[in-house]
Amino acid sequence: MYPVTVNDIGEAARFQRVAGALFGADRVTTFPTPLPGSEDFSQVLRRVPGAMAFLGACPKDRDPATAPYNHSPAAVHDDGVVGDGAALLAAMALDRLTGAPGPHVRSPSG
Repeated sequence: MYPVTVNDIGEAARFQRVAGALFGADRVTTFPTPLPGSEDFSQVLRRVPGAMAFLGACPKDRDPATAPYNHSPAAVHDDGVVGDGAALLAAMALDRLTGAPGPHVRSPSG
């Protein structure tokens, strides 16, 4: 029903740069191999350069490698990352508008 989601290389690099500046490089991970899924966001990426990224919300007492996926009824999420997600979106918007996330954007958790 949806085409494969393909990130724009430049936008993916911009995301990594902004997220690394905001959270520190140790909190930004690149998957070693692409995920073979499709997503409705692929429709957006067909028209606008962008990148799909994930905000880790797996509780600390669970292993992300074995935890149920987001759309599973057994999934459990750590809502403590909501502030980080909002800060990341703000930093991405500032980077787009000004060319730099700026020192005034800080992660709520660090």
